[in-house]
Amino acid sequence: MPQETSKIEAKEIKVRDLLSNLFEIPIYQRPFSWNEDNFQALVEDISDAIESGEESYFLGTILLRRKRDIIYEVVDGQQRLTSLMILFAVARDILTDSEIKNELQSYLIQKGSRLGGIPDRMRILVWRDLEELFSRYIYTEGGTIKLIEDFKSRRISYPDKDSPIYHLYEAVKVFRNFAEAIDQEQLKAFLSYVLQNVYFVYIITDNRSSAFRLFNVLNTRGLPLTASDVLKSMNLEYVPEEGRPEYFNKWRSLEEDLGREELEALISYIRTIYAKEKAKRELVDEFDKLFRENKIRRGVEFFDTVMNYGKIYKEKILEPRLSMLNPTEG
Repeated sequence: MPQETSKIEAKEIKVRDLLSNLFEIPIYQRPFSWNEDNFQALVEDISDAIESGEESYFLGTILLRRKRDIIYEVVDGQQRLTSLMILFAVARDILTDSEIKNELQSYLIQKGSRLGGIPDRMRILVWRDLEELFSRYIYTEGGTIKLIEDFKSRRISYPDKDSPIYHLYEAVKVFRNFAEAIDQEQLKAFLSYVLQNVYFVYIITDNRSSAFRLFNVLNTRGLPLTASDVLKSMNLEYVPEEGRPEYFNKWRSLEEDLGREELEALISYIRTIYAKEKAKRELVDEFDKLFRENKIRRGVEFFDTVMNYGKIYKEKILEPRLSMLNPTEG
């Protein structure tokens, strides 16, 4: 059976035009991890481009998977895209021009229709651990000012400075310091440049396997996404929403117990058990075939199968292997 094909679209796009769409940060993505240095570099690099008279500034590639209509899953580029949204929220809360404030808010929230029964929608549905904070502080006018106050008064708790919550605070603090160091007209000019002269190259595909293959070709930062990352994402979509956090946490615990490489090996063994033949495609495509043939069902059954085999794999293969490598002294 031939592999699933996918139309891939790639072109330059201004920030202004990109933000006419809606985005989701999928649950498999690593959390918000940019820090103070990244946020500082973002505004300084764009400022340098303006001062140098550059007609445009390239902010890199953003890789998207089309879900439906104007809704896209962000496979790569979520740190940059989310940082821009925080920057707009900070500027909204500093500027006094009500027309500009409303315009910035429109890049953060897509207005609905009261008469048409269409609710307002957030431009980006962010990571689960930041969802409530974004709703309260980023998508709400005046929210970034309150976030600084609540951090200073310790009303917002976070485990350590590697926490996504702390990185959100760093972003607001850096962008606020930048915006307050220039006058309001300069800030408006800066924002206008960002919207009209800063570009991404966006790559869009409607095929998840294709999206992740492209990601691993394009992305040279950090850990590449593995087949297990992709399969986790695919199957979480088929778990009832109220059960997703439970299965996400079970998967994370298994990954921590086994390690990423061993989890990948385990999933490959499971494929062999169910397929009863040598693999002919990439692991994600092999499982997609198993799902289509109803040899294993997507969602809860997939997760329960991996967890059950994971327990056996750890007890019968990993622990005896570790005992052989590190024998106890008698």
